Amino acid sequence: MARWFLAAAAVAWGVPGLVGLAVAIGGADAVVPRLPDLAIGDAALGRTVITLAVACLLVAAAHAAVALALVRRAGWAASAGVLLAALQCIGWIGGAAAALTSGAAGTIETGLAVGGAVLFAALAIGYGATAVALTNRLRRPEGAS
Repeated sequence: MARWFLAAAAVAWGVPGLVGLAVAIGGADAVVPRLPDLAIGDAALGRTVITLAVACLLVAAAHAAVALALVRRAGWAASAGVLLAALQCIGWIGGAAAALTSGAAGTIETGLAVGGAVLFAALAIGYGATAVALTNRLRRPEGAS
């Protein structure tokens, strides 16, 4: 289960990374007119999009590396997977809390806040289950299946 979840997460992180790069490199002219007035210039916006896209691609690469290492039964894979999944779980819990706080403060629409919080909580549960599964794998004696 853990390797499939991490592989799916690699795709889920990689797609926005690739789209972000495509927009920053070739499609910014189509996107910028649709945005509200921003306090930063178009060049700064482009650099920000590239930075976020590269960050998404790096997170995708980490997920893919751990998933592949789990398939290959590398000795370090389960430990790295626990760390990755636990950190992601904590981050998504924070995202859920932030969404609910924003909704309660009236910063965003309540329905959007609750929907975001539910999505983020579901991701946190998935990552938490992955961390638990990999922790259990680490606890098994050598050779046990």
